[in-house]
Amino acid sequence: MHAGKMMLVDMRRCKFQLTLILLFFPIAVFMMRGTEAFDVMGTLYLTFAGVIMAAQPFLYEQRVEAGFLYLLPVTKSERVWGRYLFGFSLNLVMVLATILLVALKGNLMQEGAFFQIALCFGLGMITISLQYLLFYAIGRIKSQQFAGIMMMLPGFCMYFGFSFLMEKVGNDWVEVLFWMERHMNEIMIGAVVAGYLIWILGAVISLAIVRRKDFIQ
Repeated sequence: MHAGKMMLVDMRRCKFQLTLILLFFPIAVFMMRGTEAFDVMGTLYLTFAGVIMAAQPFLYEQRVEAGFLYLLPVTKSERVWGRYLFGFSLNLVMVLATILLVALKGNLMQEGAFFQIALCFGLGMITISLQYLLFYAIGRIKSQQFAGIMMMLPGFCMYFGFSFLMEKVGNDWVEVLFWMERHMNEIMIGAVVAGYLIWILGAVISLAIVRRKDFIQ
């Protein structure tokens, strides 16, 4: 119950940053023009944007005025789960934006559309969970510059790593697509299930980290 309230607290604190979705979406529309490869990069860009925005609450916690959060009548478990719910809900918003993006292209009824959407959902869940786990493991960061790097790093690794993979495959990319088409259902289910499992596991480990740090202190 209180975890949901903490999620709403994060949303209220980051409401200005969340409006940037309106800026990211036209950029993704521009990137998806032309070939099918641009479709992939457009939806991947939305996932990348969601990962970056999901880290915003951690940047607020580095500020002195964020101390009031620790005065709220909630447990450590509710704070951690509220933060992970924020990441989940934001990733869900980016998935809805991805659906709109694919629909604008006129590909929503095609067989590969839901595969693309499921892949982006799973990739976003995994990257956000690993990013949160990293922030909880490091703890309070005094340098705003370093915190900014930590916010951008997972998303950049995901986005440019996928771009590098596409370039590395090169002419064999068509064969990879054929293989993915043959195993489309398995990959879709695997991406969604893996996203959920890593999200839950990340929250459990993060909570253990928070409790251990308090115990040591």
